[in-house]
Amino acid sequence: AAHWQMSPPKKPVIAVGFSATDPSTLSLLKAVMGTPGGAVVLPGVDLGLDDKSWDVMTSVHPQYAFKKILAALEAPRKDIKILEGAPSVPQHARANNPELTARERQKLLREAMRPAGTAEGWSHLKAHKKPQSRVAQLSAPANDDKTISAAALNGMDLVTCGSPQEEASVIALKMRETLEVSGRTAMLVTADRSLARRVSARLKYWDIHVDDGAGSSLADTSAGVYLLAAAHMATEEWSPVPLLEALKHPLATLGESKADFREKLAAIEDMVLHGPRPGPGAAGIKNMLAAAFNRQSRRPDQKLTAEELAAKQADLAAFVDRIEAAGKPFFDMAAADKPQPFAQYLDAHIRFAEALAAEGKKKGADRIWRGDDGVKAARFLTQLKDAAARLPDVTGRDYVDVLQGLMRDVTVQPTSRPHPQLKIVTPEQAELQKADVVIIGGINDDVWPRKSAENPWLSPDMIKKLGLREAEESIGRGAQQFVQMASNPNVLLSRSVRSGDAPTVSSPFLTRLMMVLKGAGLEDAIQSRDQLRDIHAAMHTPAEVTPIDPPAPTPPVAARPKKLPVTAVESLMRDPYTVYAKYVLKLRPRDPLDASPSVSEKGTFTHDALDAFVKKFPDKLPDNAVEELLKIGEE
Repeated sequence: AAHWQMSPPKKPVIAVGFSATDPSTLSLLKAVMGTPGGAVVLPGVDLGLDDKSWDVMTSVHPQYAFKKILAALEAPRKDIKILEGAPSVPQHARANNPELTARERQKLLREAMRPAGTAEGWSHLKAHKKPQSRVAQLSAPANDDKTISAAALNGMDLVTCGSPQEEASVIALKMRETLEVSGRTAMLVTADRSLARRVSARLKYWDIHVDDGAGSSLADTSAGVYLLAAAHMATEEWSPVPLLEALKHPLATLGESKADFREKLAAIEDMVLHGPRPGPGAAGIKNMLAAAFNRQSRRPDQKLTAEELAAKQADLAAFVDRIEAAGKPFFDMAAADKPQPFAQYLDAHIRFAEALAAEGKKKGADRIWRGDDGVKAARFLTQLKDAAARLPDVTGRDYVDVLQGLMRDVTVQPTSRPHPQLKIVTPEQAELQKADVVIIGGINDDVWPRKSAENPWLSPDMIKKLGLREAEESIGRGAQQFVQMASNPNVLLSRSVRSGDAPTVSSPFLTRLMMVLKGAGLEDAIQSRDQLRDIHAAMHTPAEVTPIDPPAPTPPVAARPKKLPVTAVESLMRDPYTVYAKYVLKLRPRDPLDASPSVSEKGTFTHDALDAFVKKFPDKLPDNAVEELLKIGEE
């Protein structure tokens, strides 16, 4: 900007599409206006907004950014010229009169976003009555600000779903419906990336591949999840859940075939990880494994010989040793729990991840660092290696926290060819694109508008004095995006009333829109796409349900139990199948992963610790008796 002020360019400069209001942007636009033939093209300035509303609007209004830009340029709104061009004829518009619908839609949205300082205008709203004759229709006023015509709702639909899953399915159905007309395009606009991923996954049901235009966080991709799971496994000292999260990842094979690796891992999980947590590291897994084989050898229904049990135990113990050897430097650093150089953690982590990912003769590096996510992860870790020397020493847990935080800020964009007719984009991306059908998804609070992050360093007053963008301006920015998307001739508004077990709150933009429609008596005029919900329900409802009889087990007499405890008699009368499963099939419920010790197990641990303590000190207690007892208990 300063360069242009000192040395103006010889050719005209045109600034197009700016809506940011930070000082540098305003300075640039002012410099453009000062150049010979320079011009600024503002997208979506509402020239029909009354002067009072323009004067009293606050930073949450969709036109506030333009007001701020015009003030910086010292240009009154009345001097703005409409950019003339080729008439835009909307494709596949449902309205009979697109020009009338566009004009009335703008009036509706203008009223919905009316500033609080002129909210009294809502009290004068009324619905436009359809003229009875053609003569009356022609003589009707062309533009009455006090009336809202039902023509504004031509092509605008609203669907309210019960859950995010249903909303994603309905949106996918609408996008699939778009493909039934040759050349028609559709675009989902949402700031809810979870909804975007659901819709993308739902479209694959019809073999339609549409990637999220916002990309994915590296931490949420396959390569990112694998790297973080391997790091958590080390820092959590092989606790059951992080251990299985890492070893059950598709990339984890440890140089074996997937089938062999999964078989051994399933045996470890069944014998060791369900129930009380094993001791830390590989040693704890092997100790628990030996105890599990000892118990299995004493079971009366054991079918394997002692030699077969010993061979199986040795095979699984060797499997655990190989996992430990693959990442021993990384495991030792994490177990030390003391600050060490970040670069050493990173190098040991990558070596373990690559060793664990090997499959047969194929190296782990060839499997991890491939695809969009693998290539991005490799570039990210290379940059992190270059910067690691300047980072302070960290513990294992700090290393994982830093790595996860940095990976969440890395975006992985798909390199595959985009779908020619369907798009899933963010509100910012949608401003640069157009489609015949626009779907505004997830119209709930904290999505439209997005919740602005709190600034931990600057107070609102400091931000205002520095001329920086205020937090409330993000609401106005979201409102402008909503108005632009809702101005499309064909638009579908969607939201879900629940998210998980909690109810959701409608977006203030949608709430205002419905209040204006109610004030004008048109709340029932907006079309609800219930047929999409009906199709969704039909797709998830079986065409025919064949009832089956309850289980009635009749085992042979020889297999039936000869005696039952008193507590099982009631079960035999109420639910015979439980008795059949427990006393005939010998089925036992499996303990959950990383389960807390039961009361009986706690008692056994306590008695064993006391017994070992008495045997170690049979005559005289040591001075540090409590410490010795606790040490034995930990062992």
